[in-house]
Amino acid sequence: MLIEKIMWGYEFTMLIEKIMWEYEFTMLIEKIIREYEFTMLIEKIIREYEFTNLIKKIEDFNQCIIY
Repeated sequence: MLIEKIMWGYEFTMLIEKIMWEYEFTMLIEKIIREYEFTMLIEKIIREYEFTNLIKKIEDFNQCIIY
């Protein structure tokens, strides 16, 4: 009876540790996804900035041609 209680307590402890490890792993995956999305957002902002600069350069060039 005592050994069964000890074994059950050990199995319960292992179950809790497994749940915590899976939770931490899930949080790690979510963090990686958020960082990836943030990186993609920064890259998108940079591309839009570069595109805006390109448009401005074209407009400036057109102004030079007109005058």
